[in-house]
Amino acid sequence: MDYVHKVVMDKYMQGRGVEGNSGIYKRVQEIKHQLIEELTPEMKEKLQESPLNKILLVTHSRVLQAFSASGIKKVKGENTLVDARYFQNCEVVPFKSAESKQNSEEEHL
Repeated sequence: MDYVHKVVMDKYMQGRGVEGNSGIYKRVQEIKHQLIEELTPEMKEKLQESPLNKILLVTHSRVLQAFSASGIKKVKGENTLVDARYFQNCEVVPFKSAESKQNSEEEHL
């Protein structure tokens, strides 16, 4: 087993991904900002018209977990996601765009 494979497997066995919580949280904040920026005025209007109008986001559970987090903090020397929710496979959960914009503009580190 080569060194890279060993590092990846060690992290996997510890229940952690290759990318740490701090890195994924920071990347998700950028994704939130990009998603909001990509919405056209017409899309934003349709989203405001009815709660039935939605945007579907399909991604890995770790990214969704970081999307639901309100920030990160150190616990026992490890960066942990604050108030994060772990999503089950194929779970559908509403996510408010106003929360997304607010969280993407706040500093949580």
